[in-house]
Amino acid sequence: MSERYLIETDFLFGLRSSDKLHTVIKSFSVNISGQSKVFLSGASLLEVPLVLLGEGYSNSAIRDSLAFMKQALLSLVKYSILLFSFDDSVRSFALRLYVASGPQRRLSAAEG
Repeated sequence: MSERYLIETDFLFGLRSSDKLHTVIKSFSVNISGQSKVFLSGASLLEVPLVLLGEGYSNSAIRDSLAFMKQALLSLVKYSILLFSFDDSVRSFALRLYVASGPQRRLSAAEG
């Protein structure tokens, strides 16, 4: 079975050479196998512009940033967009709660 990777918002911001995660992102793209499957979280496509809006960027700057991210990502890896559902959101926050509360806590059936 091939390895599967999920790319999220931090990865997209890490495509910028000035970002602190940039070297990690470059290393990931170099070391990924051709057999691996890479998925881009659909939620990231909403989170990126919302973060940039919150930081005061103009609509045209956001458009340019998204275009840059798309081209930079395409130059690194072949990916598919993974749609995001309510269940995914519940699981995501359940994992955040789990991490925040420590490994001794077990997830309930409702949390994922």
